Amino acid sequence: MVKRYALMVCTPFRKMNIDCKNFCSDGFGFRAPVPYSIKDNKISIFFGKYTSPRFAEIYSVTLLLNNFGSNGICSNWEVISYENNAIVQAGAKQTYSESGIVPSCWIQKDDKNFLFTIGFSDLNKHYFHAESGLVVFDKQMKVIERSTGPVLSRNYEDVYWAASPFVIKNKDQYLMFYTSAYGTVKLDGG
Repeated sequence: MVKRYALMVCTPFRKMNIDCKNFCSDGFGFRAPVPYSIKDNKISIFFGKYTSPRFAEIYSVTLLLNNFGSNGICSNWEVISYENNAIVQAGAKQTYSESGIVPSCWIQKDDKNFLFTIGFSDLNKHYFHAESGLVVFDKQMKVIERSTGPVLSRNYEDVYWAASPFVIKNKDQYLMFYTSAYGTVKLDGG
């Protein structure tokens, strides 16, 4: 039977019987849960935590999954660890992530761990704009390198935006899938 982690990590913490005061007392919410370790009944997750309506940084939580029902869904878990400080902070002014950063995809290679991110610049104050960066962690999950500029951005084919990468290994190569836009549509009343 497949254990269904997706429902658990995508459910807002407020509905998980977890005291959210430790996670998000300001009430702006979470985005983009990215599991980076699943061992035994423990799951570690990166997530974007919004501290204002338009500003997020990356945090981490590890949960102990206690009870799986016959449907494979975990109905009882507890927080093992949670760091009150952001693991990855927004970037400096005029960088791709100056107005916030959330996780997108996690991949491990040799002794390094790579977290692709979605960053938001001040352009978001005028229209939606996202680019993607990269954070590299060592085996102890300490940040050892971080891109200040985007590794995925607008280009001559993706003229409006390109972000949200998902990377998979296929034999001896890596494939990246991402979302992009090459046009806009005006909606009635918008």
